[in-house]
Amino acid sequence: RSRSRIESILREQRVELVRISAPFSTLDFAIPRLCQALGVPIVVTFHVPFARAASRWSMLASVVYRMYARTLADCDRVIVLGAEQRNLLVGLGVPQSRITVLPNGVDLDTYSPGPSAAREAFGAERIFCFVGRIDPEKRVEHLVRAFLAASPPPTTRLLIVGDGVDLPRLRRRYVDPRVVFTGAILDERSRTDILRASDR
Repeated sequence: RSRSRIESILREQRVELVRISAPFSTLDFAIPRLCQALGVPIVVTFHVPFARAASRWSMLASVVYRMYARTLADCDRVIVLGAEQRNLLVGLGVPQSRITVLPNGVDLDTYSPGPSAAREAFGAERIFCFVGRIDPEKRVEHLVRAFLAASPPPTTRLLIVGDGVDLPRLRRRYVDPRVVFTGAILDERSRTDILRASDR
């Protein structure tokens, strides 16, 4: 029923352009076909992460990319976050001329050094941080190892902010007061405070 409702809207409203963000919906495949049939241009933002190293996630991501490639090849424009993602899709048959690389934007006023209570909260003179998914393709463990290998002083902290499949294992493996696994921090102001206090 969703497809027929969307078709009615496209026809009745005389829509000039459709933009969808994929994945994951069964309509990700139906809407591009519908737009093609109606002659309505469609732009798809495709933001499926991928991993270079072999892992369960990289296998899953590979399947998802292959599954979407044919549909994306028929879209008028595909927006991706980086050149590697573009190259991967081109290798799967999506015409390069239809792909636009548009990296995630950053609000430089918000995410810049400034006043913050984070150093005091974490008892640190210096803070280094990672904010994101703690999954194998992010290679957070490499960061933790490199940080500890540098033998930072006791008042330096590495904050690992986020959640993911690797978090429990890394918490067990790296028990060191200089490495703090905060878990997910949903409050934007708290995350901003950490980033503003960070040296790197």
